[in-house]
Amino acid sequence: MKTVVYSRVERCPYCVKAKALLEAHGVSYDEIVVGQDIDKAAFQARFLKRFNRLVEAVPQVIIGATLIGGYDELKAHFDAHPSDHTETITIADLEGLSL
Repeated sequence: MKTVVYSRVERCPYCVKAKALLEAHGVSYDEIVVGQDIDKAAFQARFLKRFNRLVEAVPQVIIGATLIGGYDELKAHFDAHPSDHTETITIADLEGLSL
């Protein structure tokens, strides 16, 4: 599955925990930093268009075409689906997903 993590530059303990959890499960991911790689309005517009969901917080993890959500949802996902998630998605590929 392809994996993307939206995070932020400022101190974000849940972003750190989500990335560490992905790494512990051997998942490669690309990180898109809100405020650096994408501005907040574009971040929100992507999620609203693609998932019909207004998001305010990071991290936001997408595995494949599925929005998992934040750290707690990611942990629950791995608890329920311990299968391998080893493909990655690039930021360029993500742009093509019309998020």
